[in-house]
Amino acid sequence: MPLLVLGAIGAAFVAALVFNAPPEIVFGILFIGGLTAFLETKMHNDNRDR
Repeated sequence: MPLLVLGAIGAAFVAALVFNAPPEIVFGILFIGGLTAFLETKMHNDNRDR
């Protein structure tokens, strides 16, 4: 999970500094990236139990 969160932070950083994205876009990327990291980690843990 930490690597996925780091990727979301990196994407938001690039959007903010390189593309001059507004704060709504940057926070959206962080929110979607964090949510995706959480759900993917949960899915992998659930499949490991089978």
